Amino acid sequence: DAPVAVPPPSSGGENELAILRVSAVLAFSSVQLNAAQNDTVLIPRGLDGKQVYGDLAGFLMGVHHFNNGDGSVVPELSGINETCPVRFVADFYDSESSQNTAVDVFSRQILESPDRPPSILLGAWRSAVSVPLAILSGVYSIPQISPLSTSTELDDVTQY
Repeated sequence: DAPVAVPPPSSGGENELAILRVSAVLAFSSVQLNAAQNDTVLIPRGLDGKQVYGDLAGFLMGVHHFNNGDGSVVPELSGINETCPVRFVADFYDSESSQNTAVDVFSRQILESPDRPPSILLGAWRSAVSVPLAILSGVYSIPQISPLSTSTELDDVTQY
């Protein structure tokens, strides 16, 4: 099967906004073995799950500040909403720190909404999760940013 063509950002005309969908596949939790019950359990990432809320709040605040031209944290964003005809919408998914889960949620996102695929993927923090995501996002020509993934394997521009 040939790769699915990803449409450009939506834009209706000269004075209309282009809407870019930013999808984040982040590790909000991880799977741990519960040996006492011979089962697995999802636990929040970080101390008492506080890291999860901080990461999500930072992601959403960045989208909000860009869309509204709020330069209170990043001064360069001040007034950008008046000169830049782009706005972001955000989706976020829990990778559970797992390659399989990350690929599954990203695949479902593309297959369930082929008319509005992500414009960009904010990928995993672990290289082991970012590598398979990079392969999948590359098939659909969706750029991926994974700033905390450090594997030199991700440097191969012919592969990713």
